[in-house]
Amino acid sequence: MSDVPPDQQADADDFGRVVTESGRIKVRHSSSTPLPLPVSAAIAARVHALRHRVLPQLDAELGVRFPFVVIEPVCWTSASQGVAKFVHGTVAPTPLGNANVFSILISAASLLSLSPELTEGLLCDKFLFYAHESAATYDYFKRTSYPGVPIDLATADPIAILQAYRNRDPKRKASVERWLPERLRVALARLEDENDSDVRKAHTAILSQWVGQRLPTIELPRDWAVDGDVLIDVLLVDRHRGMIAPDPALKPFPTSARWVETSPSPILDDLATAVLMVRIGMANNALTAQFRSAKAADDLEGASRMAFSLAMLVNTAALTNEAIQLMRSGMPTLRRLALAMNAKPELLDRVGSLMSGRHEAAAVLARARNKLGFHWDEDVVAASVCEYGRNRNLVWVENARDDVRVDRLAVDVLTHALIPESDQLDTTAQQQAVSRTINVLSEAMNIVLEFVAVCTFGYLRESRADRRESPAVGEPTDCSEADWMPESDEPSS
Repeated sequence: MSDVPPDQQADADDFGRVVTESGRIKVRHSSSTPLPLPVSAAIAARVHALRHRVLPQLDAELGVRFPFVVIEPVCWTSASQGVAKFVHGTVAPTPLGNANVFSILISAASLLSLSPELTEGLLCDKFLFYAHESAATYDYFKRTSYPGVPIDLATADPIAILQAYRNRDPKRKASVERWLPERLRVALARLEDENDSDVRKAHTAILSQWVGQRLPTIELPRDWAVDGDVLIDVLLVDRHRGMIAPDPALKPFPTSARWVETSPSPILDDLATAVLMVRIGMANNALTAQFRSAKAADDLEGASRMAFSLAMLVNTAALTNEAIQLMRSGMPTLRRLALAMNAKPELLDRVGSLMSGRHEAAAVLARARNKLGFHWDEDVVAASVCEYGRNRNLVWVENARDDVRVDRLAVDVLTHALIPESDQLDTTAQQQAVSRTINVLSEAMNIVLEFVAVCTFGYLRESRADRRESPAVGEPTDCSEADWMPESDEPSS
């Protein structure tokens, strides 16, 4: 098993490229038991129809790329309680390029004997097994090989895959209702109905035109030999997990113009990182709310404006400090996500100054969080209150023209406690000191917001997310790499 670092792993769609470049379907030939030329020609005609008509149609109806299909030049049988039955197809790893992929294997005898509708039913039947087996194997691989590490293209130990394949419940399928549209459900139901006239005709044709002609007929193998890694279609795994999830899908608000969504895979694959990114999102929402709330000060004046602005400043500083502590606890993961997005070195340097306490705002941030923002600690407040004992008079309460009470002395004491040096300066210098403090706090918060945005988009890209747009904005589209960090998503000062 290859231990490929996440930042060097191939993109998930490499799986689709491998399948597409291989022609999506192939016929396996046997030199030991070659088929008669007319039979080979008939198989070639069916394969041409599959490649150019049937598989593209299934792509469109299923909403995913249909798996690689292999036509085996045999008739398979399976005995149960002394009764032999024909087996039309199965799912197993197949060599493809330099690796192996889970594929749908179809018996050539069945391909020639089943009607076009029943052939589609067979492909859908095996597709459901394929989806289930891919997801089950991927889950097994994640639990045993890469706990807590999100990856795009899974490469796993063939022995582990085959063990999981042998131990599967052959009757367990993905939800037919959620995967298949009505037309394909009807085709599948007909295939499973032994009394269907076309099914009975197909069985008769296999007996007379294949088995009766002594063409290769074997029992379905229990094991499939593979050499090397096995690639798993993780995009299909994502979709399958969403299909069989017990709870309904979360929807954006009707007024949303754009949104980014994933299947439940990020949570199922790596709960710890998902929790970290949700906490990061909470910090971003809290800081963004402070930005939006600050606009309310435009409608205030005098003491009301002063009290509101200072309270917002303290709360913002406290929240910024909390966000920095959260970033520090998850920095190994966050740094990896930021580097995956090619974060600018100067951003990483500025984040480093916040993490180490070297940033100019560090002292004010810590004081706001630990003493003033949510605690109003008695010792800190008392020290500042004592300073105002030297004033000739005190203003304790003011009412602006909106008649909202403002505890004015509390505002002055909070200013002094947050920026102690302002008490030693004249009025102009005080304003400059406050303005300078506001600037360094704003810079610190913008560093946090910018870094959080980079990490969030790095996580979403790593999680194979899709970016959508409402019909009012444009047709829903998947994200391209250029979309992951649009300029409109970067915070402004």
